[in-house]
Parts: sequence; C-alpha cells; structure tokens
Amino acid sequence: MCKAQTNEELINRFRSSFAHAFINYKQSLFTIVKIKVDEKGHIGDISFSESADSSYIKVFKLLRHAVDDDALSLYIKRAKIRQTYILMPLYITNSDDKKVDTEMLTRLMQFENEDFTGPAILLKPEIFSVDVIHEIRPHIQ
Repeated sequence: MCKAQTNEELINRFRSSFAHAFINYKQSLFTIVKIKVDEKGHIGDISFSESADSSYIKVFKLLRHAVDDDALSLYIKRAKIRQTYILMPLYITNSDDKKVDTEMLTRLMQFENEDFTGPAILLKPEIFSVDVIHEIRPHIQ
C-alpha cells in the first residue's frame, strides 16, 4: 500500500478491481454484490443478486484473486464493521447496450432466490462503462 487513503478511495479501489474482472464482456451487468463481514471483521462469502447472469458469476469465481480484498479489508477495519453485509450496487455497461432489463431489476435484491433481509451497509451505486474500463488500472498485485 503506497499512501494513506480515505475510506472512499479504498472502496473505489475495491470497486474498480471488481469491474476490471468483467472487462471482456459485451453484455451489461446490473447487480448487487453482497459481501458478508463476520463477527471479527473478516470478509466472508461474496455473492451476486439474482439479476447477475450466471456467466458473470463463473468469471468472478475464476478471477476472484484479482479483486482487491486488501482495500476492502482496510475499509472494514477503519469503519469497525462487524457481523453485517456490505451491499455494493454494480452496473457495468457498454456503449452498444444501454437498456436496463426490468426483469433483472426485480431480481436485483434477491440472493439465492430469496429477498435480502438483515443488517447491511449499502454503498453508493457506481456505473462502469466497458469502453472505459480498459483505462481503469487498479493496483492489483
């Protein structure tokens, strides 16, 4: 880690590394990423709402190592987050596919075919364009 970063910069670094994993897809993705934080403040399971296409989930599992967990872990530690979920809206689009599927929106807050319930921290939504993701170069080691 080079210099001290604000919590917002840490989240942006984590979010950018996530978007970078989907750089080669032509189809838009609009989903909620659910990140479990355990009682000790460690990152647990990371899952996608039902709106995510199964091909994105497969890619994430293959590229899981490229996601910047260090940035998220530091954010969790600084914010003293324990035993809750972090919900991260993720919208990745390309210039050819600007439509949002209404069926996808209904599945946005569902995980494992169930509506999400429970304590959570909802992060600010961010939109990534596939056309500019190539310019995003998160510090992935």
